[in-house]
Amino acid sequence: IGTYQAALSLLDEAERRLEGIPLCSHPLARAWFARGSILFKMNGLDEALRSLRRAINLFAALDDQRRIARVRFVEADIIFEQGDWDGARALWIGVVPVFEAARDRHTLASTWLNLGWCDLERGDRDAANAWFQRALAAFGKLKARTDIARCHWGLALAEARYGKRASGLAALRRTRDDLDTCGVRTEAGLVSLDIAEILLLDPQGASEAAAICRGLVRLFERAGAKKELLKAFAYLHEMARVGSATPDLVRGIRCE
Repeated sequence: IGTYQAALSLLDEAERRLEGIPLCSHPLARAWFARGSILFKMNGLDEALRSLRRAINLFAALDDQRRIARVRFVEADIIFEQGDWDGARALWIGVVPVFEAARDRHTLASTWLNLGWCDLERGDRDAANAWFQRALAAFGKLKARTDIARCHWGLALAEARYGKRASGLAALRRTRDDLDTCGVRTEAGLVSLDIAEILLLDPQGASEAAAICRGLVRLFERAGAKKELLKAFAYLHEMARVGSATPDLVRGIRCE
């Protein structure tokens, strides 16, 4: 629900209780995995990678191939956020057979969703939409409401960037509301960032984009995001306020 610092405090306690107990090796690796996943969401990418690699080493010692694949899945998230679309895509393609063999339908669908994001950033709208639709069908069967909203997010952004801007914006706003209703407010905030990107394609959208960016600073500050990310949002807000923000600036901050 976006209260990252509280989650890390709980993990501190969990790790203190688990370390040094051989029978607790597997839960300890899961705690490191959770820490890496949370740090990733806080934009602490280097710290996240350190925790994920500790988790991989321990899962490898325990020969837990499915959880190694799940850690690789988050590692690909980090590579994606660093702007290496091809590297992230290769990692996600590589873990698909593991999730298929394990019949891990939810993580498999999440991988398809992420492949859609990769192809969207690579500029291949048709391939991206095919992945998004595949994931959407799988999440529909699982009745995974939040993940269904995430699929709609990808489809909406593809429409806004490469199709009809007005209908894409309307779909992004609906998705933002759906994610907010699901309780994942930081993800709803990232949809707002995408809305700001599209609004800035038209000079008339600068004032609304500035208001969105001002709200993002408050939202991610409450969530415990890193100071660097908060500064980036504050800078974006100021640039939008004075009419100097561009869609490329938004995308650059999105990848920081």
